[in-house]
Amino acid sequence: MELCDDDFEEHVLAYSPERTGLHLHGLNSNTPEFSTRPIEQVNEFAETWGLMPVRYLVFDTFEEVEAFAKKTAETGSLDGEPIEGFVVRTSMPSRDGPPPNGVVKPPYSPGQTWFYKIKFDEPYLMYRDWRELTRTMLRQKSDYDALQLTLLERQASQLQVSDTIPSETPPEENSSQNLLSGTLCVALADLFGWAHIQSDDIKAKRTGPMFLKTLEQALLKSDVVLADRNNHLLKHRDEIVDMVRRLSDPVKGKIGRVRLVALAWRVDGLPHSLVQQVCASRMTQRADRHQCLRTDPNEPFKYDAILTRFIKEIQTFQSVQEGEGTAGASDEQFDDHMWLDIEESFENVLDQTLERLCPLLELVKPSNEAKTHAIQKALTYRPSVIKDTPKVDDVPSSAVLSSSYLGVFVHIDVPAFVMQKLDELPPSDETASARSALKTILTEKRAISQPHLTLIHRQDVKRMLATEEQWQLLYNSAASKPEAPRFTMQVDGLAWNNSVMALHVAHAFSDTLEESSWSCIKKILHITVGLVSPNARAIEANNLWSGSSAQQLTWDPVSVSGHLALHSNPK
Repeated sequence: MELCDDDFEEHVLAYSPERTGLHLHGLNSNTPEFSTRPIEQVNEFAETWGLMPVRYLVFDTFEEVEAFAKKTAETGSLDGEPIEGFVVRTSMPSRDGPPPNGVVKPPYSPGQTWFYKIKFDEPYLMYRDWRELTRTMLRQKSDYDALQLTLLERQASQLQVSDTIPSETPPEENSSQNLLSGTLCVALADLFGWAHIQSDDIKAKRTGPMFLKTLEQALLKSDVVLADRNNHLLKHRDEIVDMVRRLSDPVKGKIGRVRLVALAWRVDGLPHSLVQQVCASRMTQRADRHQCLRTDPNEPFKYDAILTRFIKEIQTFQSVQEGEGTAGASDEQFDDHMWLDIEESFENVLDQTLERLCPLLELVKPSNEAKTHAIQKALTYRPSVIKDTPKVDDVPSSAVLSSSYLGVFVHIDVPAFVMQKLDELPPSDETASARSALKTILTEKRAISQPHLTLIHRQDVKRMLATEEQWQLLYNSAASKPEAPRFTMQVDGLAWNNSVMALHVAHAFSDTLEESSWSCIKKILHITVGLVSPNARAIEANNLWSGSSAQQLTWDPVSVSGHLALHSNPK
């Protein structure tokens, strides 16, 4: 029997009140060999004794069962009710013959009854995935709350001492608020004297094997080694784990147990455009203090293509879910890890790292003087190894082409935002149509990869819809400044037809740019979500609010942030 009562124990697929109770699934004999009564007798027993009978259907052939199951799987429901699958009650052939080639003989006798299950991917497995994610979030909520409390306490203490800082302090002395990566390891090495192995220092043609070899040599000599490499691919972490496992093997290894700790930047869930903007800004501010990626703060950023490829390829730490084979298994071999926020200041990231690492490694937390020295060393660090700069495209990303445009690249997952707004609206024919169009966009992978609000197109100047002065003002702001201007947009609706879907922007503004410099150029401000039709073009979104063929939904304006950038469409 099975007790089905969602007030007592919640099921993935809820049971209605009229089906709450003890469900009788079978009457089995107490014998070593499986023996069960027919379903008709089981249900007769259930009705006699006030139990819940099992609903069933009878088919004569396996082919009929398979066809019925496939048809039901298309909707994941039976008679309008979500269903996870079926238990099939059947029996072995009456004669015991050899099984087909490649088939293992089952442990049942001729004519014996046996069961097997058919499970649907949706909705059951989808619901179960969401349930497990929810449980993970609830488990981590206490850690998150504790972190927020720590941050608030730190902010309060900073406010208490802020009056002692002279008002004439030059702003460049606080530039550490905008720097992180400069790659943290330099500061830790200075504080504790740890070995610091940088992949960027490797001059060999194949840096990967040499980096691992150098790392291994350092582990033979030092108690703590900083493996300073992006390690953004599963392959990179696999290599480190394999090397450590071999080096610390109980029988053949050269050293004792090695504890692996990951310092991981949290980028999952962050829009590509935001990660790109933050990283580009910090690389520009780092200027020439890197082995090969050297920039000039007074010139446009030239490594967009390299940065884009890196962000698209990244396989974040512990991002692989269970059931996906051996991929990501190495991430589970790390003894501990901590997540770092890419938008946090360098000082705060260092403090958070020390808060976690010092108790973990039984170290005394460094004094404020030692931290100040380490921070200063990290921010003025210049590598001893200088390598050739990598080759970039012949056409720099800052070049103005006929396809170039300046736009506000948004800091949200646009399809997820649309789905959330549709969930908030009451069900209607319009919301159903919008869901269908969005599903097509996502299923066919036609969502806009870098959603944006176009402010001015280079062709607008040629068509005399905008002036050269307007273009130049926005271009200089986007291309020449280390920190691109931020925008806030008020999104208040959605429009779509059989070709394209887009969000309507009621208003947009920037704290650093005059609205008059761009607001008169585009009459209908919008953010294209994606292409419903494979033959459509994103430019068709311009006409969604001017024709009668498009459907529309509206809601109260929602603030969405973004940053100004130059982009050119591929030829």
